[in-house]
Amino acid sequence: MNRYYKLNVSQVKKLNQYIEKPADYGLVLKQDCAEWASDAIRYVVSETLESRDWIIFHTPDRLAISIAFAEYANPTSSLKPIDVSNNKQTSTSSFGK
Repeated sequence: MNRYYKLNVSQVKKLNQYIEKPADYGLVLKQDCAEWASDAIRYVVSETLESRDWIIFHTPDRLAISIAFAEYANPTSSLKPIDVSNNKQTSTSSFGK
């Protein structure tokens, strides 16, 4: 399942910052792939795609379901991405919660 976004230069910079952020795994895995992806989307384009399943666990399956619902409501494709380049970022919080 895919979701496509048209980003402005500032959003591309935010995405690159998020991607380049060092992972902090410690003794316990603090963030899995589904949570990382949903947090990246929320941080860059302010769209919430839920990945949490079973209260504390984030799963790719739950993220895929969330993407499917978002695509059903507002379909995207590589030729017709959501234009979020004019989104006003109101959150100044750091990424990764």
